[in-house]
Amino acid sequence: MLQAERSIHQCTLFWLAIEMTQLIFFALTALWMPSAMGQGKACEGLKNEEITNRCLAIRDRDPKRCNMIGKEDIKYFCLAVVLNNQHQCNHIKDTDNKKECFKAVR
Repeated sequence: MLQAERSIHQCTLFWLAIEMTQLIFFALTALWMPSAMGQGKACEGLKNEEITNRCLAIRDRDPKRCNMIGKEDIKYFCLAVVLNNQHQCNHIKDTDNKKECFKAVR
């Protein structure tokens, strides 16, 4: 009878290990999937083309997209962030936006 109890105990531990492995796998998958699925989709369906271009420019680090933005202050803010260059902030006319630009690029 002792042999049968030991065998059942080992079997239980084995299945418990499998269950824990599955639990860890599913937990890691749950953490990874939203970030993987979100790539490329975060900039879709935004209010207008200008906001979409700014989002894509910053996400992809693409200064050409920043240059497609019509409003000068937004374009230079975008370029400052994408290029990580505070010099672009000097082109912004609105003083509050200029201050925010310098804070963002630090």
